[in-house]
Amino acid sequence: MTRKDISDAVAHGALTVLAPGYYVIPAELGRFDEHRHLSLALGVVANMADGTALAGVSAAVNLGLPVLGADLSHVHVARPGMRASGTQVTAISVLHRNIASRELVQIGGVLSTSVARTIIDVARTQSVRAATSAGDAALRRKLCDESDLTHS
Repeated sequence: MTRKDISDAVAHGALTVLAPGYYVIPAELGRFDEHRHLSLALGVVANMADGTALAGVSAAVNLGLPVLGADLSHVHVARPGMRASGTQVTAISVLHRNIASRELVQIGGVLSTSVARTIIDVARTQSVRAATSAGDAALRRKLCDESDLTHS
């Protein structure tokens, strides 16, 4: 599509803007903030280098875990094998560099941090409410167990 095609589609409601350069068909968006976040997260990770994975709250949303009250303003991604540690923040995403390849799995066809790593990252970066809701759901659904969380 050309820029004009995109502008026309947005103006007529055929596309919704998720973030600059990221659009979705409104019928595919869903009703909740988590749906919007997941749509943007899948677009962001698809446009990044191979081996980039969803991480933290973005991985939790991809897992279908509740993240009540979480900050969904940025897509969190991780890339293993990077020499520098820390994070790189853009207007749309946060790239985490302190991840090991062994902590990555395929979830729904998308590379993501493991369930245990995801829950721990949510606990480190989000509210107690978000961390508790995600952790409790993961344990209830048997996506991980307590030993996974204490050894991660």
